[in-house]
Amino acid sequence: MGKMKQLSLDHRGYELRGEATLNLWGGGQGIIRMDHVFIPDHKLTHTNIKRSINDGGFGCVNVESATVEIYDVYGPPPHYIQYNRTIELDYLQCQEAFKGI
Repeated sequence: MGKMKQLSLDHRGYELRGEATLNLWGGGQGIIRMDHVFIPDHKLTHTNIKRSINDGGFGCVNVESATVEIYDVYGPPPHYIQYNRTIELDYLQCQEAFKGI
């Protein structure tokens, strides 16, 4: 039997992805993919999740709602990413969303 190999992955944090429903300038609504956001290990809080909501730089009046996919990120690079869960945020929870111009 040959020499055993070992691989160690350290949990680095979380990557948040998803879609946001936007209230557009000039009226109407649209759905856009959010920019990915990395949250370091031990900093995944409700507040940080709400602050990760964004309009992908598109620009909007506000974010109406969001579907957020949370992934565990392991390292060192190249990173290994594993799906953790999906959460839904409503209008009140999206008030801290980052919006482009």
